Amino acid sequence: MELVQEEVPIPLMIDSANPEALKAALSVYHHLEPPILNSISGEKEKWDQLFPLVTEKKCKTVVLLMDDHGIPKTIEERVGIAQKLYRNLVQADIPPDYIFFDILVLSVAVEPDAALVALETIKTIRSNFPQSHITCGVSNASMGLPARKLINRTFLTMAIAAGLDALLIDVRDRALISTIYACKALTNQDPYCLEFLQAYREKKILV
Repeated sequence: MELVQEEVPIPLMIDSANPEALKAALSVYHHLEPPILNSISGEKEKWDQLFPLVTEKKCKTVVLLMDDHGIPKTIEERVGIAQKLYRNLVQADIPPDYIFFDILVLSVAVEPDAALVALETIKTIRSNFPQSHITCGVSNASMGLPARKLINRTFLTMAIAAGLDALLIDVRDRALISTIYACKALTNQDPYCLEFLQAYREKKILV
C-alpha cells in the first residue's frame, strides 16, 4: 500500500477477500480522499465482518448484488438486495454517492440472457438510486469466448448508455478507452464533445 501510494497520487480501490488484510491496508492509507473498499455484499458473514469497517472508516464501497443464495438470476432479486444494503449503509451515514453497485455480469457463453439482465439491472438501479454509482466487470460478459475485446467494447457501449458510470477495465486497451470517449459524447456525458476532442488532439483516440 505505501509503495503504491508513493507512485500513484490518486485514491485507491482496496480489494481483498480477507477482512484483516483490508483493515491493515486501511491503517496505512493516507490519501485525503477516501478509498473504495471492494467489496461488501448481502452474504451475512461478509456483511457482519465488513459493515463495521465501512462505517468506521467512512469508505466508499463496492456493493455486490448477491447474498447467501448466490448471484440472483432475476432483476427483481438483484434490486431487492440493492435496496436492503443501500438502506443499511445510508442509515449508518454512508453518503449515497459513496455506494458503487456491482451488478455482477455473467458470461453470455454460459447464461445467454446475461447481458440483457445486466443492462436492465443497470437501468433499474440507476432509476432507483440516482445518486449512487454503478460498476461491473465488463470483461465478464465475454468469458470463454473468442474475440473478447470486440464483445467487451460492444457491451460497454450498451452499459454506459443504460447508466453505467464506474468501470473496471483494462486501461491499457486503447480501443476500449476510445470507445468510452465516443460513448460519453453520444450520451451527453461529454457536452459539446470537449473531452473527445481533447483526447483526439492528444492522440488518445484509436481510429
